[in-house]
Amino acid sequence: MIYLKAFQLSERKIPNTNVYPYNIFSRKECDWLAFEPITVLYGNNGSGKSTLLNIMANKLSLKGAEHGKDVRRCF
Repeated sequence: MIYLKAFQLSERKIPNTNVYPYNIFSRKECDWLAFEPITVLYGNNGSGKSTLLNIMANKLSLKGAEHGKDVRRCF
């Protein structure tokens, strides 16, 4: 089991805004997350909850992580 204390999103931007998941959170004010014993991600549909979890899973090379074409090499 992996327990995270914090996770920081990359500030890296790429010119092609259509490459998932880059530039998804560029307009968000939060660039890092601090976790507590229980952390709840909430928001409206399309707010990026699943995308954030997929970014974290890919970065940590977790089994079952979802990724599109060439996304794995972007991290």
